[in-house]
Amino acid sequence: LNIDDPLGEFKIIYPREHGIEYQVFDHEDEFFIRTNENATNFKIIKVKEKECNDKSKWNEIIPERKDWEPQSIELFKNHMIILGRSKGLKQMEVYK
Repeated sequence: LNIDDPLGEFKIIYPREHGIEYQVFDHEDEFFIRTNENATNFKIIKVKEKECNDKSKWNEIIPERKDWEPQSIELFKNHMIILGRSKGLKQMEVYK
C-alpha cells in the first residue's frame, strides 16, 4: 500500500509459499527482504520494487550464517543496520 494513497490497493510482494517466511523493508525503489527460503537462520536479499515478483532478480546481500540470525533491518540513506542474535545475545551490524 502506497503511503501517499491510503485508500489504494495492497500489492503482493511475492505469493505465499508453505514454510517460507518473508519480512519486507522498503527503501526508496528497493525492497530488502528477510527470508528463511533455503536459509534456516534467515538471509537478507535486495530487489528493485518493480522486479520483486521475479525471484531471478533477487540479490542475496547477507547470506545465512549458522551462528547468527538477522531479526530486523533499519535502512538509511547510505547504510543499513541489521539487528540480530547470536547465542541468545542481541547484536547490531552496520553495512555501507
